[in-house]
Amino acid sequence: MPADRLDAAAPDAADHDLAVVDASVFAALAFGESRSQEAADLLQGVIMIAPGLVVYEMTTIARTKIRTNPDMAGSLTLALLRWLDLPVRLATPDFDEVLAIALTEGLSAYDAAYLQIARKLGAPLLTFDERLAQAARSART
Repeated sequence: MPADRLDAAAPDAADHDLAVVDASVFAALAFGESRSQEAADLLQGVIMIAPGLVVYEMTTIARTKIRTNPDMAGSLTLALLRWLDLPVRLATPDFDEVLAIALTEGLSAYDAAYLQIARKLGAPLLTFDERLAQAARSART
């Protein structure tokens, strides 16, 4: 299970090399996808933060991969379990802000949760999802 809980309003958050990481980056790393090396490079030396929903997203990704490749069920399950051992700090978003971001940016509530936490912490959002990355870039300008 990802380690630690992080108050998204933690006053010392800006004093660390924090990054909010979404499931697309974690999945690339955990399941050896084509961008796995890029994911590993992005996460090097970073304090990883994500909303608690990332655990369900990663489990759903594993389920989808197993349904597509049932002969790989064992290795995919092991990959998920290894990911669960990573030191990911789980943060709880401000849900009123999540809703506002989802509406203004045209994002799902799931994606908006990552973006809200990144904004709150003043941390970069690491994602391979182009729509979410664009929303994160537009928030900085």
